[in-house]
Amino acid sequence: MPLLTVGTLPEYRLKGIQKEIWKRVQAWTNKTCDFVFLFTDDSATGFYDRLGLRQEPEYIETITCQRLSIRDKQRYRKLNLERVDDYETITRLSKEREMVSDRIGFKNTNLLMFMFLYEYHDNSFYIEDIDTVIIVKETETRLLVHDIVSEKTPCFSDIEPFLSQFGKEEISFLFCTDRLGIEKPYRTKVAESILYVSNDFQLAGEYIFPYSIRA
Repeated sequence: MPLLTVGTLPEYRLKGIQKEIWKRVQAWTNKTCDFVFLFTDDSATGFYDRLGLRQEPEYIETITCQRLSIRDKQRYRKLNLERVDDYETITRLSKEREMVSDRIGFKNTNLLMFMFLYEYHDNSFYIEDIDTVIIVKETETRLLVHDIVSEKTPCFSDIEPFLSQFGKEEISFLFCTDRLGIEKPYRTKVAESILYVSNDFQLAGEYIFPYSIRA
């Protein structure tokens, strides 16, 4: 169950409310969850350290994109949730999706639909030939792939023609890419947020929690 944020009125701040909330959340998660994770910034690290959570690094995987010829390019359309057929496509795939990674993935239809309605409303594309939705955002030099939503996760060669059409030299994946079959991506440490996990969480190697859970 995602706990997205906690807001406190000024007159109730600095009175231990967040600590008390955490104690109650922890009592519940200890009985019902395998582990706890959250994202924060530098301003709150001391608080979560004192709660007994530990910081873990995350790593984004990036590859260099090969330019493909015109005949290799892949047809796609940008999704518009105001269209009934597009909304139905997103709803169906959100419910039936296969997790994008065997290392760390998620399947939460309500959270994913929330992301489609707000964070991803202008960045979702549908490739009909493989019945797949891909969420991408562009920077000046890089294409950021936030998620791939499909009943069966495609391999990279299936989506490379689509990704190459943006003309970016680099493609970064904001989730673990073990199912895509990418060879030798290079990894950079996530700097814009800090991951905290409970001591129950144990996963070897370098990884990233999928960005689609960061509502």
